[in-house]
Amino acid sequence: MKELIRKDSSKIAIVGSLLIACILLIYYFHFFLKTDIIFTHLFYVPIILASLWWLRKGIAVAVFLALILLISHILSSLGTPIWTDAARASMFLIVGVLVVILNQERLILLNKMQSYTDILKNQLEEFRFEIIELQEKQQAILNNISDVIIVMDNNLNITWANRIAVEQYGYILGKKCYEAFEWLGEPCSDCTAKEAFMDGEVKSMVKDIVLKNGTQLNFIVTCSPIRDCDGTIISVVEIFHDISEYKRAEDEIRKLTNKLEHVIEHTADLKEKYAELEHLNTLFVGREDRMLEFKQRISELEKEIEQFKKGGNE
Repeated sequence: MKELIRKDSSKIAIVGSLLIACILLIYYFHFFLKTDIIFTHLFYVPIILASLWWLRKGIAVAVFLALILLISHILSSLGTPIWTDAARASMFLIVGVLVVILNQERLILLNKMQSYTDILKNQLEEFRFEIIELQEKQQAILNNISDVIIVMDNNLNITWANRIAVEQYGYILGKKCYEAFEWLGEPCSDCTAKEAFMDGEVKSMVKDIVLKNGTQLNFIVTCSPIRDCDGTIISVVEIFHDISEYKRAEDEIRKLTNKLEHVIEHTADLKEKYAELEHLNTLFVGREDRMLEFKQRISELEKEIEQFKKGGNE
């Protein structure tokens, strides 16, 4: 409030000083030089300033200077007709009114612009919060994905990595991808990221990586190029999908399949041996039957011999 009062006092002092100067000019030209030569151009300065600063109230300055000019013309008994100063006085009023109208229009436009600016600021603030919220959600999603996700520039420098990548491989930001994952001094011969940068297509491959603790993991590595609005490839997203469990499952299935094939082969051998035993058993059973028949025949012959002997003795 004090600042506003101080500024308003300064404006009043400026306009008041200019009015005093205008009055002195009128007195000098009318009463000493006895002429109405054009000297009133300087009067527009306080008129314009007052109209800009105080709007309609500022027109009072134009009215005041117009009256002073006409009264001075009458009192100084100039030989020239009064209509010349009357025309100047009218211009004072016209200029003051025009400045007020234009300034009011300017203020209206400024208020509208300020309103639009406030609306835009609020919308931008809302968009900013939405973008931040989306980024946080995206970051949370990427950090909770079990796959290793990194972003690389065209020099294969890692510019971003999700949480699982940092936890599994340590601090890797700023490192080359072949340094962070392969502990090599130069890019791999089958680098999918380089190929994606070169032809702009999505590349995939199966890759085995050994961690620092000696654990060997199997990954499906997918590289996807990222382009700017001009279509230039500026970076590559590389995703490492861990398929170690699938690999181990495949190995187990392969081992079980081999065992099953061995069992099947062994079963076939057993069937063959069982068939042989069946044949031998059949032969053995037939032999036993013939032996029984032979023994029975011997018994019958022995009985006939006994009867024959008894018949001879009689």
